[in-house]
Amino acid sequence: MKKVRGSKVRKCLQFLKHGAKKILNFGKTNSGYFRVGQEPKNRVSVPKGHLAVYVGEQEDDTCRVVVPVIYFNHPLFAELLREAEMVYGPENALKHAEDLINGDGQKQEALQKLYDLIISRSYRPWGKTLGRIMLKYVELCVDTRNWRFARDVLIQYRTVCQRVNINSLEEVIKHFMHLANARAELAGNQAQALVDLEADIYDRKLVNPWFKFLWETYKTVLEISRYSSRLESLYAMTAHRAFQFCKQYKLTTEFSRLCEIIRSHLVNLNMYRDQRDRPDLSAPESLHLYLDTRFEQLKVATELSLWQEAFRSIEDIYGLMCMVKKTSKASFMLGHGPLSLPMWIK
Repeated sequence: MKKVRGSKVRKCLQFLKHGAKKILNFGKTNSGYFRVGQEPKNRVSVPKGHLAVYVGEQEDDTCRVVVPVIYFNHPLFAELLREAEMVYGPENALKHAEDLINGDGQKQEALQKLYDLIISRSYRPWGKTLGRIMLKYVELCVDTRNWRFARDVLIQYRTVCQRVNINSLEEVIKHFMHLANARAELAGNQAQALVDLEADIYDRKLVNPWFKFLWETYKTVLEISRYSSRLESLYAMTAHRAFQFCKQYKLTTEFSRLCEIIRSHLVNLNMYRDQRDRPDLSAPESLHLYLDTRFEQLKVATELSLWQEAFRSIEDIYGLMCMVKKTSKASFMLGHGPLSLPMWIK
C-alpha cells in the first residue's frame, strides 16, 4: 500500500479542524456527491480515488474539500474521525436535543438538530441509536405539528431500514400515528365540552390544525407503505384508521380524497409489477388485506350516505377481484355479511 506523507495529512487536518470550522460530514450518492442537507443544481464529480468532505455547521456556510481516499488510512486522520464521531455523533446529538427541550423548551431547535443529523447520516447503516433518535424525532414533529419534516425523514428512514430492520420503521410510524391521534382526540374532546360560540372559536384555533395534522399523518404513512410487501399490514391498518377518522368527524371531503388516494395506489401498483418487494395480489394474504380495506371503504361510504363513493367502492372491489384468477368468494361473503352479497349476485 502506498504510504502517505505525514506533512500532507497534517496540512489537510489543520485546514479541516481550524480553517473550516467544526463538523465533518461525508456524503456520497450514485449520481455524485452532495452538500449535506441539500442537493446543488449542478453536481460536480469527484476525481477517482478521492472523497468529498463537507465541513461546517450551517448548510449555507459549508465548505467542500476533496481529500484523497488514501489519507483515511493515516493514524492522524483516523483520530480526527473518532473525535468527530464522539463530539458530533448520534448519541451526542440526541443528548443535545433533550437538553434543548428540558432547558429552555426549544423544541423547534431540537427538531432541526435531529433533522440535520438524520439527513446527513442517510448513507450510514441502521443502528439502535438511530432508532431511538427517530422515536424522539417524531415526538417533536407532533409537538410542533410539523408533518413535512416528519414525511421527509420517514421517507429517508425507510431507505435505511428496508433491507436491514423494517420492524424499526414500523415501530416509529406506529408511534407517530399514536401520538398524532391522541393529540387530535384530546383537542376534539375539549371542544365538545365548550358552549357553541366558544367551541367554534376553539375549533378554528386548535381543533382544525390538529385534524389537519392527523390527516396529513395518515397520508404520509400511506405514501411510505404503499408499495412494500413487508408493510402491507401497516398500509391496511392505516387506511382503516383513516376511514374511521373521517366517519367519526363526518369529514366527507377528506373521505372522498382518501378513496381516490387508495385507488391511485392500486393503479400504480399494477403499472410497476416488476418493482422489487411490491405486494403480490395473487397471494391470499395480500388479497385479503386489499379486499378487506375496500369493504371497509364501502361500509364507511354508506354510513356517511356518500352513495356515489359507495358505488365506486363496489367497482373497486369488482376490479380487484378481476385482477386475480383464484379467490375465495364464499369466505368473503361470510366475513362481510349482507353488505357483500350484492357483489356476487349475477
